[in-house]
Amino acid sequence: MNPKQFLLEECENIQLVLGEMLSRDYLAGGAADFHHELTQRLEILRRMIAPIEATDPDPISLFSGEVSQLSELAHRIERSHAGEFSWPFAEELRALTDPLCREDLRTPGREPIIRILAEGGLTAYRIFLENDLSRIQVFNRRIFTIVFPRTLKHLVLSHAIFGHEIGHAAWSIPRLRSRLSGEVSQPLFTSGPLSSVTNARAWLTNANAPAEVKEVIAQYNWVPENLNKDVLESWQEELLCDLFGLLTFGPAFLAAHQALLSTVDPHGFSFGDDHPPYVTRRAMLGRAIEYLGWSNHPGITEEFLRSALDQFWKGQLKDVRITGWPDVIESPQLSLAIQGLQSILGDVSRVLFIYPSALELQHILAMLEAGIPPCGADLSGAKEPHLRNVDFRTILFAGWVRWHCEPTITDSTVHDPTFSRINRLCERGMLQQRAINLVKKRPESGL
Repeated sequence: MNPKQFLLEECENIQLVLGEMLSRDYLAGGAADFHHELTQRLEILRRMIAPIEATDPDPISLFSGEVSQLSELAHRIERSHAGEFSWPFAEELRALTDPLCREDLRTPGREPIIRILAEGGLTAYRIFLENDLSRIQVFNRRIFTIVFPRTLKHLVLSHAIFGHEIGHAAWSIPRLRSRLSGEVSQPLFTSGPLSSVTNARAWLTNANAPAEVKEVIAQYNWVPENLNKDVLESWQEELLCDLFGLLTFGPAFLAAHQALLSTVDPHGFSFGDDHPPYVTRRAMLGRAIEYLGWSNHPGITEEFLRSALDQFWKGQLKDVRITGWPDVIESPQLSLAIQGLQSILGDVSRVLFIYPSALELQHILAMLEAGIPPCGADLSGAKEPHLRNVDFRTILFAGWVRWHCEPTITDSTVHDPTFSRINRLCERGMLQQRAINLVKKRPESGL
């Protein structure tokens, strides 16, 4: 079998896999879109492979890469089984990502195709991006694969970390990347240690750098030349995506960010080609919270509610170092970047996090303390219940507050709940809120 024959044979194999996927237990919705998009790409490849010489090395090398990419995408969809992840959270994640990451806002049907799969390990959280992967095809719709840690399936409070991953997805969309670069990244890194490769190298190797950083440098035999333009751009993108996560998921993102990354890197000073030191990311987020004013409880005057929120913010901000070596971004830079990102996110419905009212937070926290899935349900027993619209990010925020605070919101019937129990309540609350939203959308005649 010559190389061309092998490629055409693999195209047949991919076609068989695509045919099988519609009959399996994959995530409800979207499988047909995925099948249609990959079938189109496969047919284009077949037509392009057909006229090449059987052993011509250049086109063989090019098309083997293209066929391999299709095979990898098909493999991911086979691993995207329903039931391996939190379905209520996944649907909410789709609702945020679809309108934000559409290839062209003016053309119907250009929203991304989103698939979800589970992997092992605490660092499994990611979005596989289709960022100009193909060298020869212009794809109609991008395919994003969202990955959850399988063992954290029901820990929806931790899933708020996906705000960061959606930032990476947005960065891969040309129309969004242009705005994010000009309105967020440029002001964010206009000056300071991360404004240039030279400044970044000097910052890491400065005599005043913490002993922990010097230990990392010695342990990995790191030299300044390792920090090049590509590494710096990766670091800048990570910080931008942290800011993106905060503005899309709110305080829940900060809590998930701390819980996950402080576990993976407890000292906070490790760094690599893809990520800057964790302490620098925390410092930037701390400054962002100051600018946004969330820790001052905007619009909330009730003392018992402010007390509960104080406990949350104390737990979240106690280790943030807003001065000294970790603090690489000044407040004026950050405020301009936040304003730019707010403008970008504000152009897409429901994407920008809106700080909840006292009434919303009180209602959700009271349900959590009573051991009831938190949502916009009316528990008064009224003949005509008043159903509320509650954003799922408010539920996540309240879940984290409940975890941090003593049961003082109401006369609690569930004392000292476990983190797992709070997560299960929030997950079910999100599911029930979807049902409430469906009911509220129905016309009066349908009730």
